[in-house]
Amino acid sequence: MYSALNHVVQDKMQTDFQASPFPFFVLEADEATDAGNTSIVIIYIRYISSLGEVTSRFLVVRELTNTGADSVYNTIRSVMAERGLFDVDLVGLTTDGASVMVGIKTGVATKFKEECPWIMTSHCLAHKLQLAAEKAANQVPYLVKYISVWNQFAKSLKYSPKLCWILEESKALHGKKSNKIKQVFFT
Repeated sequence: MYSALNHVVQDKMQTDFQASPFPFFVLEADEATDAGNTSIVIIYIRYISSLGEVTSRFLVVRELTNTGADSVYNTIRSVMAERGLFDVDLVGLTTDGASVMVGIKTGVATKFKEECPWIMTSHCLAHKLQLAAEKAANQVPYLVKYISVWNQFAKSLKYSPKLCWILEESKALHGKKSNKIKQVFFT
């Protein structure tokens, strides 16, 4: 089912992109680690649709062989080749700002600029906002203390079967749905 839906979405995006009078596109890439501790790269494409609207579409999630710039770069290149996306039409690359992505000597953006010197590279606004929010939150003593106390509580539950049992029993008595308590992280 997932495969069939994926093909429909990809075919619609490909048709829309190819019908555009503007063949230019921007790639947005983010290297991450999924819940199974697997390194992946998530790639989006941004282009001007046939209706003249700036459109962002999910392109693919790919597993990485490692988290180095070469692996990320080669994976993005592979996706471009599979989707028929050409260097001459690539006008921008947006990433999370990590050194693997924007490193001056060997980053992914640097590798793209070596082959496509005309492209613009930028730091993803969502990632910039997250970094700003993290910095701002660290300036609020009450919030820093709250997160510290919450994390101590979450760790206590994690390592104490007795406390977990007491919490579950308490929720059952009050007819509450059981939610897992986790640590809070800024990233």
